[in-house]
Formats: sequence, C-alpha cells, structure tokens
Amino acid sequence: MRRFVLAAYALTVLAACQPATTELTEEQKAEIAAEVNATLDTMWDLFRQADYDHGIEYWENSPEMAFAGILGEIVMGFTTLDNLYRPFFATLASQEVYIAERHFKVLTTDAVYAMERGTYSQTDTSGVVGPTRPFAYTYLWVRTGIGWKISSAHMSAGDPEEQ
Repeated sequence: MRRFVLAAYALTVLAACQPATTELTEEQKAEIAAEVNATLDTMWDLFRQADYDHGIEYWENSPEMAFAGILGEIVMGFTTLDNLYRPFFATLASQEVYIAERHFKVLTTDAVYAMERGTYSQTDTSGVVGPTRPFAYTYLWVRTGIGWKISSAHMSAGDPEEQ
C-alpha cells in the first residue's frame, strides 16, 4: 500500500511540474486580432497622410527587424529600413491605400501573422499622381512593452491597373 501511495504522490508531483497549456480560446484570438487590426488601420491612416515619422513607429526598432520589398530587396534592421525609405517618403504628399481584405493568424498572445491585399497610389509633393497598383503584404506583428510592432514584413506589388 505504501508503494501505491508513494507512486500516486510521485505522479501527482510530476503532473504538477508540467508547464501549463497556454492554448488560446477563439475569443482571445479574436480580441488579439482586433488589436492588431486597429493598429494596422492607424498605421495606414498615417501613411495615407505621408506621415512617415509616425508611421514608421509601428516597425520594431531593432537590428533583427526584416523587410522584403517590391524591388526584391531584403532589408535587415530598423536603421537600414529608415535610411532607405525616409528620403522616398520626403517626396510624397499623400497615398491612396485601399485594403480589400485582411486575415490574421494569432500565434501566441504576443505574436500575430497578418496578411492583406489592396491597391495603392501615391501623390508626390509636386501634385503628380502615380498609377494605382495592386499589392499584398504579410507581417509578423509582435507585442512589445510599447505596443504592437512589425517584426518582419513582405510586400509585393503588381503592375498598374488599367484605368
């Protein structure tokens, strides 16, 4: 009988030492996706206004941040991304961005994979409006101490749409 009690006690202790399952409920996933969705909306509103200084704040300021762009480049690090795109955004007055669809896969409480597609056009500071192009974006959003940030992203864009 002692062996049985000892065995039962040992199994109880082992079971108690196992890490807790952190499976998210569908409600939790929906809440997290809604947070990232609202963050994306705010970020795009800033970039529509060509407000680069505030829009870029949604990107993770770290050397590990990565972006694969429409020219086939892979940009590693926030500073490199900023140095590459800040001069371009200085030539923009505004952007028209239409999001046709958006999807989320909540990976953890602190990481979300997002995909979206839509169209965009850009107006430069002299008033010239560029063509409307289709695009698709994928993002890995991470929750940091100061909010949701883009840790990595990929953008692809197609040829201008027929007008």
